Amino acid sequence: DALIGKIHDIPDLKPVFATKTGYQRGAEKKAKSNKIDLLIVREQRSDDWEDRIREVNIQIHLMVPVRITAFKPLIDGKWVKKNTTLNPENPPAISGMNNEIFIEDLVKKETYSLFDLAHRLDSLSDDRYGNFSHKESFEDAYLISNESRLKLISYEVGYVRSEPLKSQVNIDFSKELIGVIEYLSKGSSTAVFRGKIVKDWQ
Repeated sequence: DALIGKIHDIPDLKPVFATKTGYQRGAEKKAKSNKIDLLIVREQRSDDWEDRIREVNIQIHLMVPVRITAFKPLIDGKWVKKNTTLNPENPPAISGMNNEIFIEDLVKKETYSLFDLAHRLDSLSDDRYGNFSHKESFEDAYLISNESRLKLISYEVGYVRSEPLKSQVNIDFSKELIGVIEYLSKGSSTAVFRGKIVKDWQ
């Protein structure tokens, strides 16, 4: 009572009492009559999560791109001899990133890189995993790199199709809940999480 009297001596003061254990009988009534807000600051309880999502389990499947391990093109030696100064018996090395080497198929009117070829090979495996090979022949096609453009008869490619990478992520929101503040005069609660505050918790 003495404390309440001192509070009334200070104008425009909004008194707030907080506890971790609760209040004695009559405290709420006296606090209400003296316009004092009563708070209970407590740890979370099991009933805090009734009708709420407490835990989320996420299954993650990461698809691994097809990886080309070998690419063996067959170049038209007669075309090389007729149209270039290169020696067909000693063809130049073709180097570059998989997005820098292209196959131009004039019959099908399409051009695609070895990077694109890896995606095409993915559909040929029928959901199987492991090491595979594929061969394709052309009527009129060219192998294009930064150094050259050579007539392509066929190619043989080796590639690996790996199984998806599987992992599980568990999110437990209760581990992020620091505590709950109950406002007795308002009949409401606020949940204090790490990084955020949720009003109207109950």
